Formats: sequence, C-alpha cells, structure tokens
Amino acid sequence: MCFGQEHKDLSRPGLIALFFVELALLGVVSSLPYVYNQAVKKLGIILNLYQPVVQEEKKLREIAEKSYLPLIKIIKNRKEFRPTLNIPLGLLQQMDAYGYSSWIKDIKDLLEEDRVELVGSAAYNGVLSEIPEPLLTNQIVLNEYGAGYFLGRRSGFEGESAVLVKGLEGFVAPGGFANQEVLDLVGSLGYSWLLADPEVVGGSYGIFDLGAEKECRLLTYNKQLSNAIAEKSDLEINDITPLVRESKDCVILLDAEIFGYKNKDGVYLLNQILDSLRDSGVQVLPAGEFLEIEVGESRMSQIDKVGWLPYVPNNKELWGLNQEILSILAEFLAKYPKLEVEGMENIPVWANELPEEVRIPVIAAQLCDRSQFENEDLRHNFAALYSDLGKLHKEEKLATLIKDIEAIL
Repeated sequence: MCFGQEHKDLSRPGLIALFFVELALLGVVSSLPYVYNQAVKKLGIILNLYQPVVQEEKKLREIAEKSYLPLIKIIKNRKEFRPTLNIPLGLLQQMDAYGYSSWIKDIKDLLEEDRVELVGSAAYNGVLSEIPEPLLTNQIVLNEYGAGYFLGRRSGFEGESAVLVKGLEGFVAPGGFANQEVLDLVGSLGYSWLLADPEVVGGSYGIFDLGAEKECRLLTYNKQLSNAIAEKSDLEINDITPLVRESKDCVILLDAEIFGYKNKDGVYLLNQILDSLRDSGVQVLPAGEFLEIEVGESRMSQIDKVGWLPYVPNNKELWGLNQEILSILAEFLAKYPKLEVEGMENIPVWANELPEEVRIPVIAAQLCDRSQFENEDLRHNFAALYSDLGKLHKEEKLATLIKDIEAIL
C-alpha cells in the first residue's frame, strides 16, 4: 500500500528562498566550467528544520524555544530575509503535538505572503539513495501530505484537491544523499530541482542540467561556506568574508539549530550576518528564484548522470538489521493497493489510532530515520517504533530481526 500518485495536485507559484551569510561577494573554489563577472553577487540560503519523531519532549521544546521560534520571528521582522525552509513532517507533527500551533500558522502566513519558500523532502530523514520502493515514494509523498495538512489548504475549493501547498518546486535530499534514481523519481513527482551534496558531482557547487529529457535539475550547495558558518563559535563575522570575496554566486545549506541551540549567540550572529549582507549589497533571493536567474543566463554545467554518495553509518550492525527490515516491509507493502488520499485530506494519517494498513507504511517511513544510526543519545528511543511494528506485522523473520535490534538498542 503506497502513498503515491494521488498526492500531486500541488500549486506552483513563485519560488522563494535561500539567503544570508556574511558574503560581500560569495566565495569558494569550484570546478564549474564557466566564469562569473558580475557587479552584484547573489546568495541563496536553505534552512533545515528537523528533529526525529522520537525526540524527547523536553529536548524538542528547548530547541524550539532557542532556535525555531526566534528564527521565524527574525523572518517576520526582516522583510529582506526570505529563506528557503525545509520542514519535514517529522518536525511539523511534533510542533503541533506540543502546542506550537501559532508557530505553524506564522509559517503558513509567511508562505502565503511569499516571504519564504517551502521545499519538499523525505518525511522522516531517510537516506533516499538506500531506501527501496515503495518506501522511497512513500517518504516523499507522505511529506507532501504533511505539508498540505499543516501549511496548505485543508478544505479546497469546489473541484480542487484539499492537499494543496504553495510553491513546492524544489526538493532537498536529507543529508545531501542522492543518486540518479532519486533525481529521476523526484522529477517524476513534479519537482523542478533537487538539492544534494556537491560530492555527487565530484565536489563542485552549482546547477547541473542532465539534458532535455530530464525535467529536474540538480543543485549543489557551497559546502565550504556552509560549514564555515555552521562551525562558528564566536560572533566575529569578518573571518567569513575571505571565503566570499572571489567565489561564484551560490546556495548554502544550514541547520536552523545552529542559531540559538547549538550556538547560544547564534540568533545575534544571524542578525549580524544579515546586516552585513544588506550593507555590502549582496542580493539574497529564494533558491528557486536563484536557480531561475542562473538558468536564464546559461550558468549551468552539463552532466550525464548524478554520482553516488555512499552512506557510512556510525552503527553498522544496526544499519544492516534495519535494511533487512526495510526490505521485508517493501515486499509486503508492494502487495497493498495504493492508499486513496481522496477523502482523507483532513486526516493526520500518521496518528497512532489509524488502522494497520495506514500505520505500517507510516512506521516503515519513520524507521528510515538515519538519526538512529548516528545519535547515541536518541537511539534507544526508536525501540518503541520497532515494537509497534512487531505488533502490527506478525512475520517470523521480521520478529527475529526486531529482537536483534532491541538487543542493540
């Protein structure tokens, strides 16, 4: 039972998104085969907002209060700052459950006013290049469904799908992990560009076209500049400028948690960076807008195929067992009829009380979360998901694998 195909009645107005950083004139070496000679520099900023669905409430609230709430306040107060936001379902459902409905409404209002750009992604932070079908499509479509439920129209006009959300043109691959199959799937689902780690094209940042037969372009971010900002532990921004001076226009990718939660002075730092950008004349614009301008001015590189960025988990034993479980679930779910979204647009399909034909694919999507292979503090929290799966799908091999995983967790 897949979530697919019914999801696609999404509106596509303007794109709006990435900006920021202390780049008077963006920098970093790149191997792209074209030269920029421009008086005005352009910068796109994509902000990731995500917490695993098993995150403890106390920790989620701390991150929300220190980073997520102040960030949206900055966007509301600074009209020149229009970032691209990647807010997967995993975070939206938690913010809703813990009473942050006004925060969700603020984002919805900003989206309607074209003050931010929203992008698609995986619902629960999976490594898309390693997820089998139909679980892969389920991850993407479930995330769209969540975006429509929380940030779109839940009661459409007559004859119009109720799962509508504004501006889903771009797509962010969690962790930057993508390959040609992922890009092809994302393109088939109606997206016009996919953001991935620059390593999938040998380390270069920029825009890549794969020929007329491919409707989805590849966008890679400036990793050196992104890391320089993410790793800052002080309020000095002049050390970022050298990275900026001689580089091409670019997009950067940042975790929202660095502003306030990981760096206690991060909110102040962000305002300093935005002030510097404004004063230096750097043009910050939405990721989609950025891409449109670059494509319109033929600043693209041609490639034949997207490369493969291998995923290396911290806990390889847990990863291996999880992959076996996902294979069993993929075979099982492939036998189900497609989930009919029509008539369910106003239902949170991730709710625990729904029937097993809905619960199993949702739990399968949640078990793709790579946080369990990377975060020791969170790992044990996933045990409840594996236990719930075992109660819903009683299969001998699956039960054995779940016991092996519970022993590790």
